[in-house]
Amino acid sequence: MNPIHGKSWGATQLIFATPNVEVHRIEIVPGGYCSEHFHKAKVNRFYVESGRLDILVWHGTEPDVTHLAAGQMTDVAPGLWHMFKARSAVVAWEIYWAESIASDIERRGIGGVEPAPDGAVYVSSSVPDLEMHE
Repeated sequence: MNPIHGKSWGATQLIFATPNVEVHRIEIVPGGYCSEHFHKAKVNRFYVESGRLDILVWHGTEPDVTHLAAGQMTDVAPGLWHMFKARSAVVAWEIYWAESIASDIERRGIGGVEPAPDGAVYVSSSVPDLEMHE
């Protein structure tokens, strides 16, 4: 079992970790809060087991506040400044995962094929019933 690490706001314990997923159990004292921070590539899910927890997320100058109670959860996307504040004694789970690499692409324009110097247009031979057209 992994050790419990004391924090100014309570305690955290790593429960499970792989290169793509982490699960932490956190206990927060009433009024406890973490620093404002963001994760470059990880989604941060907060699931409240007991107590009342506020999740503050900045999209601009003022935070949006999500109030969570036992059995509720919320996700914070990568790159968003956020923090938590306990409105009571809290037991919660933080689940982190990296965004899928399948969605890790931004495109500008579309691909294509430039004409060959001889004017021929080539079509992929790996697609059935397609052949070169001149």
